[in-house]
Amino acid sequence: MIKFFIFIIFLIVFLSAGAAEWSFPAPKGATVEWVTSSAQVNNLNIKARKFQSQQGMEAVLQFYRNLWEGNFAEIDYGPWRLISAKNDDLMYTVQVQVATGGNGSFGILGVSDIPKQILSDDFLKELAKNFPKMQGSQIESDMKMDDPGKNGQVILLTNKFSIASNISYYKNYYQNRDWQTRVDQSSGFSAPHTLVFAKDRQLVNLVISRSGGKTNVVANLVKKGVINW
Repeated sequence: MIKFFIFIIFLIVFLSAGAAEWSFPAPKGATVEWVTSSAQVNNLNIKARKFQSQQGMEAVLQFYRNLWEGNFAEIDYGPWRLISAKNDDLMYTVQVQVATGGNGSFGILGVSDIPKQILSDDFLKELAKNFPKMQGSQIESDMKMDDPGKNGQVILLTNKFSIASNISYYKNYYQNRDWQTRVDQSSGFSAPHTLVFAKDRQLVNLVISRSGGKTNVVANLVKKGVINW
């Protein structure tokens, strides 16, 4: 279960939100700053800051191993190394990788109230529950952002249907509800297909691709607060 906690934090590399009060020590000498004002990942409130350090990745990891001695989990995720610890009802996660050129490191510090919420039986049922999807589709992640002037949501889902079937489904769904098709294009056979629909102050951008025997649909939903698209 703790690896699942860490993976959820990984999904917010460029996002942050209002979770509990920030109390997260950074490695000595690291520069730390907020990324954005508000976000929600899989219905979980999370705070995140990015950092840069002159220390190498291993030194940063060792700092947190010492800090959380006997109470942490550590995994590799592509070029990233993630280390996480649970304290009371909060999960603290560090995501770090080697900086370009091999000098120093950079990453994300994340704090979330994940443990209390994720154990709820209804947790996964609430993810992207209002977003249209083909029968049997699995919601992998649901990220919500609330920035000045616009609200956004990024949804990742997978299913067993072909790219063509997903294209047909979403074109029928949105066009039958009076959305305008702004983009409908692919770069080649079996390549990712992009669909963009607009209506009033709402925009839906879909990228549909195929890998590992399943189809991935990434949906970026944006609603602007003042002017039409």
